[in-house]
Amino acid sequence: MIHKIYPHLAILLLSAYTKRSDVYKLIGQNGEALADILSGSLVSKRTGNRKYEAGFSVMRGYLYCNAGEYGKMLSSGKTALGIFCRLGDKEGAAEARILIGYYYYLKGDYNRARVEYDAAENELKKTGTPLPITRALLERSAYLSASQGDHSRAFRDFRKSLNICARLKDIAGQAVNYGNLGNVCHITSDYKKAIDFYEMSLKMNRSIGDKKSIASNLNNIGLMKYYLSEYGPALKKFRESYGIKKDIGDIKGISATLGNMGLVYDELHSYNEALKYYFRSLEIKTSLGDKKGQAIIINNIAAVYHSKKEPSKALTMHRASYLLEKSLGNLQGQAKSLTNMGNALRSLKERKKASLYYRRSLAVCLKMKYRKEAAKNRLELGRLCAASGQYAQALEYFRTSLRARRQLELDSTAVLFQESGECLFRTGRFEAALWNITEAENIFGKLKDTASLRECGKIKQRILRELQLSQ
Repeated sequence: MIHKIYPHLAILLLSAYTKRSDVYKLIGQNGEALADILSGSLVSKRTGNRKYEAGFSVMRGYLYCNAGEYGKMLSSGKTALGIFCRLGDKEGAAEARILIGYYYYLKGDYNRARVEYDAAENELKKTGTPLPITRALLERSAYLSASQGDHSRAFRDFRKSLNICARLKDIAGQAVNYGNLGNVCHITSDYKKAIDFYEMSLKMNRSIGDKKSIASNLNNIGLMKYYLSEYGPALKKFRESYGIKKDIGDIKGISATLGNMGLVYDELHSYNEALKYYFRSLEIKTSLGDKKGQAIIINNIAAVYHSKKEPSKALTMHRASYLLEKSLGNLQGQAKSLTNMGNALRSLKERKKASLYYRRSLAVCLKMKYRKEAAKNRLELGRLCAASGQYAQALEYFRTSLRARRQLELDSTAVLFQESGECLFRTGRFEAALWNITEAENIFGKLKDTASLRECGKIKQRILRELQLSQ
């Protein structure tokens, strides 16, 4: 009953619970952190301190997220949002919406996540935009944009977050954002620029002695060197990264770096050496229960066996990969594995069986509208038909494959027009932006891509509004 007699002591107790739970989270003791947060929630309810109660609810939501209890994560976010809204606390409401948006992001509902992040941004505009929360929102928004393929927006938001970290003198935050900027450049194949950002992140992490992040930076730099065909420097970075990960006991990181070293030896045609590193990586991923990682490495091993002209071994690996992808419910991975099994069977001169696997892959591709892999399967089916003298059937497969490939090229062209238009709009070149967006609309219209047409329509309205204002 101490909170009824000495209310100021209750506030001190709530503050102590908050700080101690933060320490527990930092050292990875999520159970102890959750216990303190639940205790804090109980005290805040009994004292009628609604703001603390809502704050603890947000903290509880992130811990539930770490534990994979996503239903409780969403419930905690909604509870916090309700309290903050009743209190008229815009800053708190923004924090709760960021949590809810993150839940939808993790669940793959990107449109709903964007709605929550936009709502959080609107809440922050009414509060004078506190920097730490704005930074959190920018980073979450950037991850979402990258997942949606809007890399220019992701880059812009990570850059803004970096500037906030610099103002707050948050070196760790700057390191994270430099790394994220490198990741965006990696995705867009700007490998040299990615290296520059990873080097900046590495410099920051070295200044604070964050060994795990240092090893990650070195691994990423090595990967960029690999993509630039600089195999010697790539191996050097991977070995340096591997040494640090071994020292700190980062088992998952060791597995990733071993796999990357396998890639380099594969590219150098040192196939036995590549297999040695791939199998070491696979052993670790299997012990960790990392099925997705296992599937990737197994496909790499199969590719080496294809290069060594050992299709039987490649087929065995592709079958293992298919079973893993099936257990994960990954249809795209299943389609690729089935196609690869068809390729291996074709190399073994088992054309009927190869045709069966190509057809199975094609069925999966059509189900999930995976046009690129579908076109590939039709091409292979056409080749099999031509080899067996079924020329009419082969021509039909070739024609449908060609149509799909042309459509894919059109789709890529439309996306380029759209992204060019957005860049021109942001630099104030509104007439050029309007032309590019109109071209994108024309192509998306031919493809009957209504979602992209709606997105272009929104951009076009903004451009037209700016053109009216400039007249």
